[in-house]
Amino acid sequence: MSKLSNKEIKELLKNIEVQLNVHEPWDEEFWIYKLELSKGEITCKIYDDKWLEYVIKIEAAEDVINILKGFISYLYNNEINHRQSFIKGSDAFNRRKIKSLATWSSRENEAKCKDIQDEMVARFNIAKKVKSELERYKRWVSDFYGVLNILVPFYKSAEIHQAIWKNLKEFNIEDVGVTYVNDTVHITIFDNEKEEIKDSFKIIVDSYSNTGMTVNNAIQQIRKMVA
Repeated sequence: MSKLSNKEIKELLKNIEVQLNVHEPWDEEFWIYKLELSKGEITCKIYDDKWLEYVIKIEAAEDVINILKGFISYLYNNEINHRQSFIKGSDAFNRRKIKSLATWSSRENEAKCKDIQDEMVARFNIAKKVKSELERYKRWVSDFYGVLNILVPFYKSAEIHQAIWKNLKEFNIEDVGVTYVNDTVHITIFDNEKEEIKDSFKIIVDSYSNTGMTVNNAIQQIRKMVA
């Protein structure tokens, strides 16, 4: 596939931006997105009314899937993952503190109990703030996925199709055809000597399909068929 010009990428970004900024008349709270291309980077600026709230920067990509998935990956890697880990860790933290509180309470050490209670309150307040931040970041992720579903209705099939092709090239596996139609990825193994189809199988994809796992399973099955 030929490389897109900067003008074509900017037109693609404009289409994405338009969809990101479509809101229902009854929506009282929404974000404003502005996408830009500059010096090999795509920037997504997110505004709350006229106030700039956040900036995402990714390496320039040439299709809707990689642009929007790039934004999503950026948010997970930089904002969401460590916050989710903190929230999960809070449960273990509270269990430890409750156990300690019970121990020191049985020893009637009020000062130690007070320290533990203060720690638990501080952790609770931080966790409350982190959960609020998570809601905001996940709202943006939801907006990106929403536009992905609109612009590329079967993006998951396209994503898996693209990943299988990439793996076939990396492993130098030849005589394999990969296509997709709607929610189905078709794999065809060719016998070039006999000029006929040797074998085939299909993968049914839905929004919950794990791309990495699906691709790994497909490559393993292809390896067996071409052996």
